[in-house]
Amino acid sequence: MRECSLRSAGKVEAMHRRHTTLREKGRRQAVRGPAYMFNERGSPLTAEEERFLDAAEYGNIPVVRKMLEESKTLNFNCVDYMGQNALQLAVGNEHLEVTELLLKKDGLARIGDGLLLAISKGYVRIVEAILAHPAFGGGLRLALSPLEQEMRDDDFYAYDEDGTRFSHDVTPVILAAHCQEYEIVHILLTKGARIERPHDYFCK
Repeated sequence: MRECSLRSAGKVEAMHRRHTTLREKGRRQAVRGPAYMFNERGSPLTAEEERFLDAAEYGNIPVVRKMLEESKTLNFNCVDYMGQNALQLAVGNEHLEVTELLLKKDGLARIGDGLLLAISKGYVRIVEAILAHPAFGGGLRLALSPLEQEMRDDDFYAYDEDGTRFSHDVTPVILAAHCQEYEIVHILLTKGARIERPHDYFCK
């Protein structure tokens, strides 16, 4: 009888610990939520940056062009409350012209994420526009996953979980094949993308 009581007490204690853990996790998420409203420099978005991100998201070409050409203070790599930068917002909403404007900027971050996003949505013209960027010259980057790329370049992909929706070990051509985007697979292969032959299962 005493053993049964001890087991019951143990179960109650375990359930209490689990509920406490879940409650603390919820608190951490609640605290993390507003943190998405900060750009990569750790400061709140300015009114200019908010306007810029809105213009990129909704395809407002004149505003994006004017801000990129005339603003001396704009951080075009700023991110919104979901951790997405202007390129990701433009690509995700299939705004080809905005994407092309952004790709002209030196130092543009997360070009790799933009490519993966375009591939996942089957946006062929945007894929072609991104692949025309000098960053993909030679095709080397197309053979690397974000995990491998991280060793070479700090801002080509979003390496934190908040800024990307893709696995860190997926390459563009593997993602295109997984999404059954055959035209994009062909484009990637012509640009130099390759899949390494896997090792034999019993290979040592």
